[in-house]
Amino acid sequence: MLTYTTKFIRFLAFELIVSGLISAIISAVQGYESLLALSVFVIAVGGVIFLTSSNAFIRKLVETAVASRFGRWLGFIPLVLITLFLFAYQPGKAILSSLGAVLFAFWLIGVEFLWFANHPRKGTTQRPESERRRSTASLLALILAFGFLLIPSRLPSLLGGIPIDQPIEFIVSAFLLPLVWIIDRSFFSRRFVMVSLLILVAAKLTLYLILPQSGFGVGAFRTEDVFSIKESERGYTSWLNSPYSAVMEMPYTSVREFPVEWVNDRLGYDFEKFQILVGVGGYVRVRDEGKIVFIVKGARSYSGNIVNTQTSIVLDDYADLNKALYEELPSAKEFQIRVETFYTKFGEARLDPVLLYPDGSYKSLFEKADVWMSKEGSLLSGQTTLFRSLQNLLALFFMTGLIFSGAKGLMGLLNQNRISEADIYLVLTGLLTYFVALLVDKQQIPLVLMASLVFTALVKIIDFKLRPTRPTIRSFVLFAGVLFLFGYLALDINNLRSIASLPEGQDGLEYQTFARNIFVNGDEFLAQTPPRAYKILFPYLVGLLHVGFGQSAAAQFFMNAWCGVLSAALTFALAKYFKLSLTVTLLASTSFLMILCLPSSFIYYFRFGLIEPAAVLCLMLTLFFAAKRRRLEMTLAAILTVLLRLDYLGLVLASFLLWSDPVTGGFSSAWASLWSWTMRNLKPYFAYAALVILPSLFIISAYYVFVPNYMLSASDVSQSSFLSMLDGFMRVLLGGNLNDFREKISQGSFEFLLIVLPLALGFLVSMLSIFHRRDIFARIDLRLALLIPAILPAYIAVRPAAYFPRFSFPLLGLDIILLGMVFYFVLLRHNKSS
Repeated sequence: MLTYTTKFIRFLAFELIVSGLISAIISAVQGYESLLALSVFVIAVGGVIFLTSSNAFIRKLVETAVASRFGRWLGFIPLVLITLFLFAYQPGKAILSSLGAVLFAFWLIGVEFLWFANHPRKGTTQRPESERRRSTASLLALILAFGFLLIPSRLPSLLGGIPIDQPIEFIVSAFLLPLVWIIDRSFFSRRFVMVSLLILVAAKLTLYLILPQSGFGVGAFRTEDVFSIKESERGYTSWLNSPYSAVMEMPYTSVREFPVEWVNDRLGYDFEKFQILVGVGGYVRVRDEGKIVFIVKGARSYSGNIVNTQTSIVLDDYADLNKALYEELPSAKEFQIRVETFYTKFGEARLDPVLLYPDGSYKSLFEKADVWMSKEGSLLSGQTTLFRSLQNLLALFFMTGLIFSGAKGLMGLLNQNRISEADIYLVLTGLLTYFVALLVDKQQIPLVLMASLVFTALVKIIDFKLRPTRPTIRSFVLFAGVLFLFGYLALDINNLRSIASLPEGQDGLEYQTFARNIFVNGDEFLAQTPPRAYKILFPYLVGLLHVGFGQSAAAQFFMNAWCGVLSAALTFALAKYFKLSLTVTLLASTSFLMILCLPSSFIYYFRFGLIEPAAVLCLMLTLFFAAKRRRLEMTLAAILTVLLRLDYLGLVLASFLLWSDPVTGGFSSAWASLWSWTMRNLKPYFAYAALVILPSLFIISAYYVFVPNYMLSASDVSQSSFLSMLDGFMRVLLGGNLNDFREKISQGSFEFLLIVLPLALGFLVSMLSIFHRRDIFARIDLRLALLIPAILPAYIAVRPAAYFPRFSFPLLGLDIILLGMVFYFVLLRHNKSS
């Protein structure tokens, strides 16, 4: 009879043989002889392993390796090797498609080996009692950490500060730091960490105060008339370097990298009339024999000179760089420079200062010279390397601390039985997801994200059976969220400096305009361009992101990804609260994210710059804190939700029901129990409602009093009849109306059904649970069922228009939990009958 070890070895060998055959067929079709040979080798290795699997020595070798001190980590070897292969070799799409089956088999073997090893865990499963008491100190440490990241370094460095628009600093600030804080908040509350962060902030702030700003000062002007009076266009970071629009520390490789965020005006921008005049000035110290030349490709007119010499140093194309030009240019090592360029086409344009060498070659000026905005900076040129090294040393110390904290937090969660080794495996697999996402077309990245969620669900369903854990919100963020965020990161990581021009007439464009008015034009309370009552807070959030991360919308889009992941994690926590099994809970929460990745929802939720991701997250936080009976946190989250999206007021007020005990049973008993509890808690309910409503009411009243002709809502969203009201209800409850569905069908797109069906079935379950409390529906918590229709009162007065399925996003998680309950109770009844 075959032993368990022999079966395991033969199963791994079978996977190698099958994957090798698939890769061999693809390689043969594509004509890659070397890859065909490699695939045959994999098949041969799998065959040898299969034939020798029953050998006693082989079995003993595997069992000894598993039982060793590091046996629990041997399964990570395939993952490490695959990662090193992808990042060192960097194969293209064709090669990756040929070897994809083999690489996936190796990845699968790694996670299967973790399950086979199955080492017992050590440590406690109890939550440290002091963790909650340390939350305030941890939050303060997080603020200090972000402060360190945001303080400008004045010199180009690993973590250059505002604007955070380089890949390393973006990943550290927008991805790594929030993730590490979620993993191990208690680490941040330690005195050593607090003191270290204070020292880092003080050191970087001191350097900011004493160092001059490197780079060229850039003044951007919309027209030549404006340029004549020297009123440059203001930007989100102009307050740091007045009177300039921006600081240039890297070449502008396209017009979208120029300081042109003003193209996102409220009514849209006429690109046929695009104009931008850019004035660049500063002091340069060349460190070698190079001579400076500005390439201004795409400019209608240009001029440039070294001050006091009037020598032309501007060309319109790289092809004009040659040895003869080098001889004509002055050989000064230190000089002041001024360049003016005028562009009239919103298309191909460059502004690239380079150093020309005697052989006609050229290199970037910013790599081979010291560039300063002021004469004081040019006097510091000899010490640039010292200060830059000091800045990088501070950055390395900060990043090392983050990595250490993350590793320590993972091990802590592992020992507390909150996660398993497979979860850590999935976290590290995020690097592979990122690499694959970089290779595919951007339109295919949602498919990559969905595939990663499918694999996550399959791995975790098996893992829950083999390695029982006590997962929490943090656990979900790790085993599902990290994969998702890594894949999503590939969408914008190469466009961190590029402005996104938004379509005219879209809400996302209006929020961008409001944000610019607040943070650039000095209209702090939007008195000149008052927002509608249902979108009060969001422009401030958008503007803060631009202040910190620059004119690109990348930070806002990545925030949307974080909101999606955290909303799914809260769905996971709420499903657990309502006593669903781990498997059903996992399926519910991953389904939430997968539905958001469908084409109809992905664009509006993640890529259109709308309120919903932030508002839905705050709404889910409100429900989560209500379920946990943490009233202060619930009230704060509710206030934020209503300030972001007034439409959610009814659902926010209904979340008060989750303070009560679960309400199950037949119609009479359930409603009597809920009514009795409500009557006993009217005072705290009205106090909660007042705290939630008053901030919005105060702001709206102020606009009515101080802003003439203030409009509460746009004219196109007013309800006009009972039929329009029903149409609006349909948009909210089902994702769209009949016209939306007909349009999708006429386009031959039926993926919308994967959105509509969960919404429709969830609404049906909620109605049955409210009015037909029998059998399975009597076991569903009445409080949860009442939350679905609670969103409708706002839409009696306001008509939800366009954007299928935008207005259903707040109900999606609740609908999925309700469907999960039905599935769980049906499955439970089936198991009992069996």
